[in-house]
Formats: sequence, C-alpha cells, structure tokens
Amino acid sequence: MERTVQDIDKEIAALEAKYNEVEGTQTEIYTRIVGYFRSVANWNKGKREEYNYRKTFELNDKQIKQRMAAVTDKEPRHVAADEINSSVPQGKPASYKLFHSQFCRNCPPVVRFMNNVEMQGEMLDVTGDIGVEQAKQYGVKSTPTVLLFDENNNVVGEMHTVEELQKIFGTTVQNVAV
Repeated sequence: MERTVQDIDKEIAALEAKYNEVEGTQTEIYTRIVGYFRSVANWNKGKREEYNYRKTFELNDKQIKQRMAAVTDKEPRHVAADEINSSVPQGKPASYKLFHSQFCRNCPPVVRFMNNVEMQGEMLDVTGDIGVEQAKQYGVKSTPTVLLFDENNNVVGEMHTVEELQKIFGTTVQNVAV
C-alpha cells in the first residue's frame, strides 16, 4: 500500500500534536550566592529578584592582560624560591611574616614548618584585625602566605607551600613532619 500526501500530512499533524504535549523536567540552576553555590529555586524572593538584575560579561585577552598589568604594578609579585634576592646574607632572608587562618586546610603544615625555622618572624592570623590590616598592607590574597624580608625589611620572597620553603631553608628543617 502506497502512502498519499494526505496520509503523510495526517501523520505529521499527529506527531506535532504529540510533540506539543511533551513536558520535560525543570532544569535546576545553580549559581554563586554570598560565597557558595545554591539552587536558584531555593533562593528567597529578594535574592531571586537580585538574580534577574545580574549582568554577565566577558573580557578578551587584551583586556585581561591590561588588568593583570595594572594589578601587578600595584602589588608585590610572587617570587619563586630560586629568584630570592642574592643580596640577602648567605642567600637567606633575615625575617618573615606568616599569614594563616584557623579555617585554612593548607596552613597547619606551613605553620609547623615555620615554627622550626631558626629565624625571627611573626605569625599573623588573618581572622583578626591585626592580621587583616597587615595582609592588606602587603597585598596578601591567600593563606598560607610566608613573606620573607631582608635586613632592610624589603620583601624578597613569597612562599605558599612547604615545598617552596624547603627550597629556601634546605636541610635546616627537613625532618619536620608535615
């Protein structure tokens, strides 16, 4: 039996009717809200209204490089362990400031390491006012951060891990359990 154009049109009409009756599942949308991600459906009325006014934006490579250059001109740059200023006596810094937080999971090994370093230093908890002010002053953006200073109190290095610190202090504190 051969199909006619009318048969095909009827079949198409039936499929279109079926198509219009299809209901999918609602998509769950998550977005950042005050420091964490949460389903938009669970937001209160005020936050949901605020979400409607959010703007998204994109930066091209040139804009990103310009912004990065502006930031690095104003803030201390990260100095790798092998770039430490050679004017420091015996290639070692004279003092340090360790910025840490009680809520930081990466801080305890660095704190233990620095507790065993024979050098004048200061440990600053960034959850307190003094720690926050000092972090702002030196442009510290994350914990743990160890700033190393020369005899003239110039920043000569910035470290964030025990591995980076071991490159500077070598075998002096190698046996510390981290």
